[in-house]
Amino acid sequence: MHDYLVGHPDCSFRRVKELHYFDAAESGKWGGQIKRMEGELARLTARLPEFSNKRAEWFARRIADHTEWLEVLKVRRRDDALYLDYLMARGGRLVGDVTPAYSLLPIETLSSMATLAPDVRFVYLIRDPVSRLWSHVRMNAARAGGAAQVEDRAKVLMDQVLADPESEAAQSILSRGDYAGALLRLSAAVAPSQLFVCFMEDMVAPEGVNALCDFLGVQRHPGQYERRVHEGTPMALDARRRTEAAALLQDQYDFVARIFPNLPEAWHRSLGQMAA
Repeated sequence: MHDYLVGHPDCSFRRVKELHYFDAAESGKWGGQIKRMEGELARLTARLPEFSNKRAEWFARRIADHTEWLEVLKVRRRDDALYLDYLMARGGRLVGDVTPAYSLLPIETLSSMATLAPDVRFVYLIRDPVSRLWSHVRMNAARAGGAAQVEDRAKVLMDQVLADPESEAAQSILSRGDYAGALLRLSAAVAPSQLFVCFMEDMVAPEGVNALCDFLGVQRHPGQYERRVHEGTPMALDARRRTEAAALLQDQYDFVARIFPNLPEAWHRSLGQMAA
């Protein structure tokens, strides 16, 4: 979604995905975000000599956007004027911040976000709960390193989540898929006209992207639907773990189905495998 909006002619999104402004302000953990941004900036700067012409210009813009955002983070406090100045510095009809962690924020913070500007809109993107869980597990396994193969580490981590879902490690993964909690908080903080909930499975086709554009009030613009951004290493989830994961996440399926009876096919496949 961030990649699509960066390339949309009506939008002026900065080339930093996941600003983590509001969650850092909530927790006070500015240091971690500063370190993350410094690392990303160092990697981008090191790669700049690899490119020329338009590609070099695009990379230079990314470096500038990261550099400017790092300066905002270094203030180490919530300063909404600085945040808005950063978002709006390039002009454009639509600016925004794509940070999935905001779904974990409390109602009070979400409410304050809703009044930052005269027209603030929220987009909450969700995907099949089992697929999201397995993707998160694979990502953590890939980042962990170690002697074991990534697939083996992913299976071990998945088994740990399934065996003890209340553990701190499991909750750090499962909380991102708590659609029920996020939707309840968003509904309490944001007017219905300001909130658009969409399925990831629909956002890789024209109908879903057109619906997003209509909600945001920008022209419909074709996407590169076959392109996947930050796609993880493909790994199949075996039937036993998939069935156990679907049972663990049954409440999430039930909650979303009550709001959106026409679930995407991927969701039905996960539920069907559990029933079998």
